[in-house]
Amino acid sequence: MEKILKAMGVDQEEVYFTSIIKSKSLSNALLQKGINCSESKGNELFIEYLKKELSLINPTIIISLGELAYTLLSDRSLAADEFNLTRGQLYEFSGFPVLSTFNPSYLLLKDSIETKRLFWEDLLMVMEVLKIEISEKQKNYFKKQ
Repeated sequence: MEKILKAMGVDQEEVYFTSIIKSKSLSNALLQKGINCSESKGNELFIEYLKKELSLINPTIIISLGELAYTLLSDRSLAADEFNLTRGQLYEFSGFPVLSTFNPSYLLLKDSIETKRLFWEDLLMVMEVLKIEISEKQKNYFKKQ
């Protein structure tokens, strides 16, 4: 992420990283009570906490990484391979603009120039929202020469 932020021209101190599921032990405790965190009952606790956290941080934009984060923030379930159709589109969560894109671990697993280009295009959209000037080099970073 450090290299990605640098390529965007964003200072790491300007970015707030958080996770929707705050605690593995809390997630496990809910599971022991019969509440699966992938089900809505388990998610409600995490989503409410996230909403309070966001109200304090007041982000300009949220970058949601991966399919699970998208389904939790958009409150939509996805069919197989549907994430590719929804990523890169702006939507709103709790009054904040959100852009969902690939989880960086997926990029490492997939390791294709096409997937990395899609990810970068998503980040260029974030830069537009943030009103960060986009250079020709940034625009064409993953294009074939």
